[in-house]
Amino acid sequence: MNEILNGIEIKKTFQLIPVWKGKEILDTYGKKPVLNYNGIPLFAELYALRKYKEKGFEGVWADTFRNKFRSELPEKNEPKIILPEFISEKLNKINANGKLSGTWDLILWKQNEIKFVELKRKGKDKIRKTQIEFLERAIKNGISVESFEIYEWKENE
Repeated sequence: MNEILNGIEIKKTFQLIPVWKGKEILDTYGKKPVLNYNGIPLFAELYALRKYKEKGFEGVWADTFRNKFRSELPEKNEPKIILPEFISEKLNKINANGKLSGTWDLILWKQNEIKFVELKRKGKDKIRKTQIEFLERAIKNGISVESFEIYEWKENE
């Protein structure tokens, strides 16, 4: 199942994710759903990041809301994440203004392979214009269409 974004066909996957039923977390980012990853409460972006790490990827959540890279919930106060140089260089070419706006949720890498993944909650989220523009700039800067994926998800009550 793929999705067409402004004439560009992007791979689309789907995941049912279990809901967190444990102790409430401190910062829900405006009531983002809290999900259960092996007994750990996480947002969908961090859940997916862990799933890709299981497949051998390194990566970060590009938190465009608070303009920083994350691998943990905000309440964990993790130190500033510095991306590998080859990732930073590619990102700086795509987003020449240095801002994260439009950047896809996950930036993943394995050796020299780069992957961008955008999470969308089924029936609730849509791809934004800034994300299509990011995709188009990335392709113009030599990133292949195969390096992009839409990760559609839904809570599994």
